[in-house]
Amino acid sequence: LYGLVMLLVFIHEVGHLLGGLLVGDKCDWIRVGPFEVERSGKIRWTWNWGAIFTGATRTLPVSRVGLRWKLFLSTLAGPAANLISGLLVFLVVPQDASMTAALGKLFVAGSAFVAFVNLIPRQRRGTMNDGMRLWVLLFSKRRRERLISLLTFVADVKQGNVNNSLEGR
Repeated sequence: LYGLVMLLVFIHEVGHLLGGLLVGDKCDWIRVGPFEVERSGKIRWTWNWGAIFTGATRTLPVSRVGLRWKLFLSTLAGPAANLISGLLVFLVVPQDASMTAALGKLFVAGSAFVAFVNLIPRQRRGTMNDGMRLWVLLFSKRRRERLISLLTFVADVKQGNVNNSLEGR
């Protein structure tokens, strides 16, 4: 069962990663459960009860043009990846009483669950889930501007352009 959960989380995070890459961002890191892979290829393992069933991805913008909508699309790509993978498995899973059919149906249900739970706006310990990030990007100008400013600052620091961010560019 843990393997299935990690597979669903992996699909979700790869969805964010692909969404970010499709809008022109660069991958900074991706974490699935306790494993994190950095852009450099360095792999880290961190044991943390809060992370063993979760994942995270950070892509950083290369361009500031249309950043709100790029961030919106890359955020939406995680739940979309779960829904699309669930639909594909649903279309190919046998409709009988076999173990393969049972596992396929479990995957489909898990995919839908992960997608929809991630779309419910929540914030916990300062971290926004996908639903909250989408809500902020659509409806909260002050929080949206802060989110985008933080993201561009991190991108500038990673690229060695700290002075550009500090000057308000």
